[in-house]
Amino acid sequence: IDLSHFENKSAFDLIFYPGFSTAASETETSGRGIGMSAIQNYIDDLNGKIKIESVLGQSLKISLYIPIISDKSE
Repeated sequence: IDLSHFENKSAFDLIFYPGFSTAASETETSGRGIGMSAIQNYIDDLNGKIKIESVLGQSLKISLYIPIISDKSE
């Protein structure tokens, strides 16, 4: 996939699409395209969010924000 015409946010959003994979072919450990989609679904269920920041060719930072759930009945 040629991502050169995408803005960073649009390109990052692609990794969360079910079935999206950068692997040329499926192997025992990669290529299924369910990893980040499943993570996003789980984080969404917890009312959290995922933030991605990148400096092209230098760094990638993925932050997971998960709210603290307090059970005040204890």
